[in-house]
Amino acid sequence: MIQKFPSERWLLIEDNLSIHHSRDVKTALLAWPEIQVQFIPKYACWLNLIEPWWKQLRSLALKGKRFETLDELTDALNNAVCWWNAHKRPYHWKKMPQEQPSYSLGGYGSSMDKYGINT
Repeated sequence: MIQKFPSERWLLIEDNLSIHHSRDVKTALLAWPEIQVQFIPKYACWLNLIEPWWKQLRSLALKGKRFETLDELTDALNNAVCWWNAHKRPYHWKKMPQEQPSYSLGGYGSSMDKYGINT
C-alpha cells in the first residue's frame, strides 16, 4: 500500500482489537515512521463503519451458501462487492452519539455525576 500510494504521512484509524496493540504491530510500525495510528475510542463502536459493511458483505456473499473451493468463495465475494458498488448509497448513521447509553461506574444507577463528571 505504501509503495502503491506513496505519501509523506499515513494516518491509520483502527479499532481496539487486541492485535492492533500487539508488540509485533508496534515493532513493525517502527520501520515506517511515516505511519501514525489513531484508535477509535473504546465503547464507540458506532464510529467503526467496517462493522456494518462486514454484515452486508456476509449477507450478500455468504448467507445460505456453501463453497467447495476457494475460487467459489472468491467469486462470491467479488460478485457481492461488484453488486454493492453498483448500488452504492450514502451511509446513514442509525445512532447519534447523544443517543448512546450513558456510562456508569457501578451498579444500581451509580452515575459519574456524583464525581463531578458530566456525561
